[in-house]
Amino acid sequence: MEVAGPQPLHKKRSAREEACRPWLNAELEVVQPHVILCLGATAAQALLGRRFRVTQDRGEVVRAEACERVIATYHLSAVLRAPNAEARGAMRRDLIPDVKKAVAALPNRGLLDEST
Repeated sequence: MEVAGPQPLHKKRSAREEACRPWLNAELEVVQPHVILCLGATAAQALLGRRFRVTQDRGEVVRAEACERVIATYHLSAVLRAPNAEARGAMRRDLIPDVKKAVAALPNRGLLDEST
């Protein structure tokens, strides 16, 4: 297993990747989601702008052009790669309510099992 060194494992999107924006916009227009849960800063910044910071704004319900309710939280791999068990536990304790908040924002959430 490769361990992360000083270099980040994931890079920010490039201008070339921004070229995919029309496809994302078209998909969002077709799907018309009620809620979008962004996992990680890259996903959140794609919808909410580059100034969005998961560490500062995570868990907040934000209105965006793409969707009325956008919630961002930690990327699952960030939780798994946290430096120690205490940090992983803290991130997990933050992540779970964020996901529950996204589920609660769904209009037909009664269709979902409340025990999850």
